[in-house]
Amino acid sequence: MRYVVTGGAGFVGSNLVKLLVKEGHDVLVIDNLVKGKKENLTEVLEKIEFANLDIRNYDDIEKNFRDLDGVFHQAALTVVQDSFSNPQEYHDVNVVGTENIFKLSKKYDVKVVYAVSYTHLRAHETREDLVFRGVLEKKNGGGGGGGGGG
Repeated sequence: MRYVVTGGAGFVGSNLVKLLVKEGHDVLVIDNLVKGKKENLTEVLEKIEFANLDIRNYDDIEKNFRDLDGVFHQAALTVVQDSFSNPQEYHDVNVVGTENIFKLSKKYDVKVVYAVSYTHLRAHETREDLVFRGVLEKKNGGGGGGGGGG
C-alpha cells in the first residue's frame, strides 16, 4: 500500500515511517523540515520518497495526493509557549494546513489517520482533576468501562 506521512521527519512521524517501511509499504514523507529533521529518517531514506513541502501550500501538496491508500497526518507546530508569540503561524500550520489535508483527502477519497493529544496542555493535572472534569471516571464508581483505569 502507498501512504503519505505529513510531518514524517519529526519524532512521531519518523518512527511511523520506519514501521510502515518495515511492513513493506511505499511511503512518501511530506515535511518542510522546520521542526523535523531529515536525520530522523537516515535508516530508511533510500526506501522512501521525501518531499520538502509545507502543508499550508494546497497546490504543492495536491500533486502528491494521487494514488494513495492513506494519509497519516502528523505535521503540526506543538510548542504551546511559542504559539503565544507566533499565533498566526500556529493557526496557519495547525488549522489551515490540517484543513488542506482533509480537503485533499476528501477530493481524492483517501483515508486519514489523525490523532490529537491535549495532555501536554494540562500535564500538571492529577487523575483526580481529570475525574472532576469528567475526562475519567472514578475507579470504583460503578459506571464501568470507558473512562480510564489508572
